[in-house]
Amino acid sequence: MASIRQRIVDAVVARLDGAGKPAGLAVHRSRGIAIDQDALPAMVVYLLAQRTQRVGGRGGPLSAHALTLRVECRVKGAIADEADVLLEPLVGWAVRALLGEATLGGLVNSLEEAQIEWAAEPADHLYAAAAVDFTAQFPTAVADPDTLS
Repeated sequence: MASIRQRIVDAVVARLDGAGKPAGLAVHRSRGIAIDQDALPAMVVYLLAQRTQRVGGRGGPLSAHALTLRVECRVKGAIADEADVLLEPLVGWAVRALLGEATLGGLVNSLEEAQIEWAAEPADHLYAAAAVDFTAQFPTAVADPDTLS
């Protein structure tokens, strides 16, 4: 069985790639693909960090996890385009798709938007990205990080 983290990422990818997504949007996990080589518009989903705290002190049986994952929205436009304007439909979709039902079908206790960072690079076209970070909260057994509690 896939780890809890993997199941969370899979659920996020499925939501972003689901009904209602922007036309032509590619959703994938391959962050090693350079933006100018990607099939744009695209969303790339990957893990950033996880904070874990034992619940109930040293002998407590549960761990509370805060998993931060990134949805990197990528677009290509004309050099004169405004990056944030190009990215807004994708950023909006990411938030709507993931926070409309913020437990990912009961997989997490909560999913919250944490921050957004924008970047743009002019080359043969304007390549722009918005990194939308989400934090998923979920508990597990201390002795088994793949058992939801």
